[in-house]
Amino acid sequence: GQVRIYNMWNTEIVTTFSAHEAALASVATSPAEGQKNRLLLTSSTVFQAKLFDLTKTSSVGGSYTTFSACYSPSFSHSGDRIIGSKVIESDDRNGSNQSSSVRETGPRHQISIYDVETGVEMISLDDTSNGYTYPISSAKFDVTDNVIVCDGKLWDVRTKRLLYRFDKLGNMGHASFHPSGNQLLIDSAVWDLRTRKLVQVVPALDRCEVEFSSLGDALFAYPRPATGSMLREAQKEVRILHGGTYGDLGKPLPLERFATDLCVDNTDGYMLVTDH
Repeated sequence: GQVRIYNMWNTEIVTTFSAHEAALASVATSPAEGQKNRLLLTSSTVFQAKLFDLTKTSSVGGSYTTFSACYSPSFSHSGDRIIGSKVIESDDRNGSNQSSSVRETGPRHQISIYDVETGVEMISLDDTSNGYTYPISSAKFDVTDNVIVCDGKLWDVRTKRLLYRFDKLGNMGHASFHPSGNQLLIDSAVWDLRTRKLVQVVPALDRCEVEFSSLGDALFAYPRPATGSMLREAQKEVRILHGGTYGDLGKPLPLERFATDLCVDNTDGYMLVTDH
């Protein structure tokens, strides 16, 4: 669970610190312009998240807030909130005081939204009328930070209301909002957020993680099979697709190993890929 901070121009290590006892699952800096060099959000393979203030103490990594049972955390676009999810097993929130009128729905995803400055949970959302659609699903904000998606379900943050459940057309539940704000990708399905209708199915996105360019004119897709599935040599690549038609823009970028994460800087000039 070690974090290394590099100088991107000469690739030298600036500092190293231990973030988690378990292996790291994700690392992200705050998107807020004034916080980029201060706040670092990490998560581990045992679903623990930490928010580090890199400038608060003399030792880097010495000041942090912990969020337990937080899967795949991420910042809001404004940088003032953090969103994550976890699977809860029962409809009973109060021990044995469950009403007989409450229908058992089985395990489901519970979404938590935290305030960045205080670390306090601001909002908790879960669909008590239905179990989960996908066993693993991360929660994400749309471009306005007013709508979120998790488990194939669309929520309004302001009213805490479930807006829509999209049909299950895939098995992974990987979701990404298009930067244009009009479309939502869930696995290989592209949905229109205005009509909630299916726009198209893109086979190239099946079982892939997706990262859009800042303008949304291109997206980068790389295979990330579920645990236990076979990794093939053909999956050592990153496909670059058109952000409107979802057709290939040239040949895939070959990799020596399998991609585990990808990010593009806000100028769309640099792309970073981690592999294993």
